[in-house]
Amino acid sequence: MLIRAMDINDLERIVELEHILFTSTWDVSDFMYEILENQFSYNFVLEVDEQIVGYVGVWIMYEQSQITTVGIDPDYQGARLWETINGRDACLSSFSRL
Repeated sequence: MLIRAMDINDLERIVELEHILFTSTWDVSDFMYEILENQFSYNFVLEVDEQIVGYVGVWIMYEQSQITTVGIDPDYQGARLWETINGRDACLSSFSRL
């Protein structure tokens, strides 16, 4: 399992998950803006066996943060994957560039 920064090459799978999970979805342009233009946005994917099974977007603005999007493949829901790999610590270490 791996948590890593989301990049534009991930968007096909992310948008696929969006359509599986939600009735009101983000599209490619929404994610592109968050990845390439929004200076407050930090986006991550969760991989299992090199397959994206989850994602999260967070805005960090000075002393506050807000989760903007999150999704887990239905086949992995309830598996507590974020906790299994200490997801909190992995994500926080990725914020070290702040």
